[in-house]
Amino acid sequence: GKEWPIVALCGTFKEYSAKLPSLDIQYQDFTQLDNILEQAVIEFSPDFTAKESSECFKKPLQIEAKKNARRLLYVAMTRAKEQLILERAGYQEEKAKLSYWNLLLESTGINFANTTLNIGDKKFSIAQVTIAKEEAEVAPLAAQDPPETLSNIGIRAINRQPLPELTPESLTPSQLSPKTKDKKNKKDKRVDQLKVKTYKYGSPLELELGKEPSETGTILHRCFEVLTPGEDRTQKLDDATGYAFSKNQKLILQNAVVSFENWCQQTFGDFTLHKELPITYQDDNGSIISGIIDLLIETKDGYWIIDHKTHKPDNPEKEFINYWPQLQAYQQGLEQNHKVLGVGINWLLNSAVSIIIRVSLNDLQIIEQHEERQGLASIAGKWEGFEEVAESLDDLQQLRLNGGSGRDVS
Repeated sequence: GKEWPIVALCGTFKEYSAKLPSLDIQYQDFTQLDNILEQAVIEFSPDFTAKESSECFKKPLQIEAKKNARRLLYVAMTRAKEQLILERAGYQEEKAKLSYWNLLLESTGINFANTTLNIGDKKFSIAQVTIAKEEAEVAPLAAQDPPETLSNIGIRAINRQPLPELTPESLTPSQLSPKTKDKKNKKDKRVDQLKVKTYKYGSPLELELGKEPSETGTILHRCFEVLTPGEDRTQKLDDATGYAFSKNQKLILQNAVVSFENWCQQTFGDFTLHKELPITYQDDNGSIISGIIDLLIETKDGYWIIDHKTHKPDNPEKEFINYWPQLQAYQQGLEQNHKVLGVGINWLLNSAVSIIIRVSLNDLQIIEQHEERQGLASIAGKWEGFEEVAESLDDLQQLRLNGGSGRDVS
């Protein structure tokens, strides 16, 4: 749909014609789009040494080639806002060649006088210049009276205005951020009220790999995927990451993985780990969300989503907010088939985990009922991890007000 003040259409003397061999796809019927592939037919037109044999295959293809050439001419010429420059080879006009120029004459009925271009009974002022070996002098174009009103059809009829916020066809969770939530002034007010807790599970990792931060992140992600407490897999790290670790570095990484999984055992009880789990689903806006969950912890009560990060934030709780939309995206996809208990971030270099516990709207309603009937203190001990509820009546009230229309309150 782009337009330019001046457009030059060159090479119109070139020929358009069907080419052999030709491979094309045709559809017999468009009435049932769900079965469109069953209606698809591959058409192959071979080339032959014998000219008469090739012409039999070229004839039906030439009809489509002519349509395509006409469409190309139309699109090219209608890009011009003010002036259109046409290059033509005059010697071709008397020949019955399949050139773009002859197709233009045939399709439009254009004919030229010295200073006018005629289409039917309409005349347009033009400047014609014959190009030879010598440099040509181009006479100025005769001025034309502008129309009183511009055309109210086509692109001229479109009023300039800011483009609307478009729904993307596909996204990855890592593309989401608090800023993308704010674009439509629909910031999730609950973000500022997230109760994030950070737990240390070991000493900070002191590893100098000499790589760029993004490459270091990829290497450490791979290490936490390969290593496991029950088996010494450190000998596989070099091949798995493409990095030559020292013996001491391998020991540090193995100890970090052991410490992390011991913390998981103490925090979540018996669990099964699922590493680098692909997830794809369609969100409420119709976008396809596709990504990979670094670590999914499966317990008897539900699932915990853990994302690995490889920088050292000074304030993990504050930094957590930047990744909240990404974690929400994982949670929304997983909740279509499974119960999610909470989400968290494993700060690999800090040897620390920041987590929040998910509270469903249904659970919140139960809390409200108990709060009203027996007082908040009577239920503080009835849900594991809810000790803070007794001290956070005001926060709970605010959550209820802000989250009443949402599916989940966290």
